[in-house]
Amino acid sequence: MGSHGFASLAVAALFALAQGAQAATLELVLLTHPAAVAHAPGADGLVGTSDDVLTATPLAPVSSAPNLGGSLSFNAFDFGALPPSAALPASYDAVTFLSGTVQVDTDVAAHGGGPLVTGFSVSGSEPFPGHGPYAATITTVHGGSYDPLTHAMSLDIDFTASLLGGTANAVSFHLSGIGALIASADFASPTGIAYLDAVRQVFAPRATPHVDAVPELGSGDQHRDGS
Repeated sequence: MGSHGFASLAVAALFALAQGAQAATLELVLLTHPAAVAHAPGADGLVGTSDDVLTATPLAPVSSAPNLGGSLSFNAFDFGALPPSAALPASYDAVTFLSGTVQVDTDVAAHGGGPLVTGFSVSGSEPFPGHGPYAATITTVHGGSYDPLTHAMSLDIDFTASLLGGTANAVSFHLSGIGALIASADFASPTGIAYLDAVRQVFAPRATPHVDAVPELGSGDQHRDGS
């Protein structure tokens, strides 16, 4: 199959820690919430903001499955359909809403240096009818950077995905954006990340004594070889 543009535009994750747990790597669960059911991200590329498009029916132009699971995470695609979807950021015409896990490095979160995200394994809704199950897993982390003061992050990875009825191997995918790992003791304090501070009050209130959350907001491009 030929190459297609691809962008990972928004990921939010939530994980509840047992009291006293310590780890260099945390596995976080992608956040879903009933209040996000039928929400598509709209032009700003973020689920849970004022420009969300609300629809429980397939999204034009390629009839992507709607966000019936209430996910705050998605991958948007550019398959070259015209016109682009009004429910997605400009130029994108298909979407899969995600569930799954993300792994983060707590040492990098505290001190910076290397990649904050060390892995992910996700599945998603159908980008278009007949596509079948969507899934993606990181196979290699080539590198990345993180600044705990500004929350700026980058990530360079290879991953495999089930896409267009085959297996796609994404090589040298570059992601940049912002991210934060929030300790439970600081969960009620502002982070300075406007999206996180807004949506966590609705979608991720402090319901347990120990909660860590990480949003990964950004965009990237890749080309793939598929079979």
